[in-house]
Amino acid sequence: MTAIDQHRPLFRPTARQLNWLLVIGFLALGQALYLRYLAIENGTVSLSCQAGLDTWLCRTFRLTIVLFNHRVFGAVALAIAGVTLGIVLWRRRRDDEGIE
Repeated sequence: MTAIDQHRPLFRPTARQLNWLLVIGFLALGQALYLRYLAIENGTVSLSCQAGLDTWLCRTFRLTIVLFNHRVFGAVALAIAGVTLGIVLWRRRRDDEGIE
């Protein structure tokens, strides 16, 4: 580690921020599991949605299938990884040049 790396503050959320991160993360995970196991993999619901049932669950089901077929989830993950890598490299270059 260089002297510059030792002075860089780490990401340490406060207790309140950590609680909100956990709540948002678990809500997202719960929604994903609900959609997968109670809509996509459930034969009755899946067939009803494919037959044209118009509920919020079926609209979400169809949107998820379309996004998956067009590889949007992978593209978004790669874009976020690229932006994160760009930020890290930009900060490292900025720190190496001594720019505040």
